[in-house]
Amino acid sequence: MASFAGFVLACIWIILGISAFFMSLFCFGYNSDGGYAILGFVLALFTGPFYWIYYAANAKYCYK
Repeated sequence: MASFAGFVLACIWIILGISAFFMSLFCFGYNSDGGYAILGFVLALFTGPFYWIYYAANAKYCYK
């Protein structure tokens, strides 16, 4: 049972990481400052799902 929970957690982690990467690429087309876009990309690339904390906390990142 514990291995199933670990598998589910790993799948969620991977899905959130991949979606963070693609969202960070998508945000390059928005009006945000270039520094915010680069930082968002680096965070998505190296921290995976923790990118979503940056996305939610930074009002100047990825806005139209």
